[in-house]
Amino acid sequence: MIFGNLTDPVDWPGHEAEIPAAENDIVRAARGWLEVAHDREAIYGYFDHWLFEEFSYERPFVSNIQWEDDDGNPRFRVLRFDRGVTVEDVEHF
Repeated sequence: MIFGNLTDPVDWPGHEAEIPAAENDIVRAARGWLEVAHDREAIYGYFDHWLFEEFSYERPFVSNIQWEDDDGNPRFRVLRFDRGVTVEDVEHF
């Protein structure tokens, strides 16, 4: 989600003037991720910063992920971001 937001100006025509700033933000986010990737508490702060301070999402932000397991069964996961990340597996919405 973070890098999807950051790369939109690069991926879509008509935003060429925004590309230099977007590239700077992408590099800043990537460097930030590399600094926190091995520290769970710091990861929470990273998500908190990018989702709520940089992108101004409202708290709590909820994202739903859907995929199929190895047997082809649908699986769902709910991620809640609000000064930390909680994950819940659910059978169906």
